[in-house]
Amino acid sequence: VLVSKRQEFVQRVVETGGSTRLIQIIEMLFDSPVLKITDVRDQLGVSYPTAKLDIERLEKAGIVSELAELSPKVYI
Repeated sequence: VLVSKRQEFVQRVVETGGSTRLIQIIEMLFDSPVLKITDVRDQLGVSYPTAKLDIERLEKAGIVSELAELSPKVYI
């Protein structure tokens, strides 16, 4: 089930013209299903604004959701 879900997420990103970096973030989700913007920034070596935009793109694609009222923001 997890393999098919990962493939579905990757396919969504590919269909919307997403970057390789978005696929890397999807892979991160399957290592640990909870993400923070700072995790993405640190693991991928990108700036905070870039990591934030990438997570927002995944959120718009229905791949991650923000957990409400947590600070810092956490996505699953």
